[in-house]
Amino acid sequence: MENQFSFFSILQNKLNKEIEKATLDNQSKGKIYLGKVSEKVVIKIKSLVDIDVSNRIHVLSDNDIRHMLNEHGDPKKESKKNQIAITENDISKIPEIINFYDNIENGNDNKSEKTIRYIKNYDDGITYLVEVIPEKSKTLKIKTMWKKPTRVAN
Repeated sequence: MENQFSFFSILQNKLNKEIEKATLDNQSKGKIYLGKVSEKVVIKIKSLVDIDVSNRIHVLSDNDIRHMLNEHGDPKKESKKNQIAITENDISKIPEIINFYDNIENGNDNKSEKTIRYIKNYDDGITYLVEVIPEKSKTLKIKTMWKKPTRVAN
């Protein structure tokens, strides 16, 4: 367990640096590898889209970090969609979301590629994270994320 904690700690530090680089330099073309796809996710993806993603790695690019913040980070635009603006802090939770999600569902197909949507409930809302599943690739590409308010029961 200690090795896993150490891995997550190092990964979190690298991810935070990548997020900072992507937001400070609009031309950066970097990417960060967020670990191997877990067996639990492999099984779920196979059942949803019938693609075997064994031995693939989750990857997040600087362009997609910027996309998330540009498309889903403006509080005014998001409130019109009944959503909550995401922040760099939300993006830094991606390793937690892909490893400890509450649900995975089929996403909307992205051009010719399949996508899945991770769903994670937090105190401040429900986070949705979309990952593209290229049929022939060694990676799964994290594409975007958004947040919705938690439904309050009457």
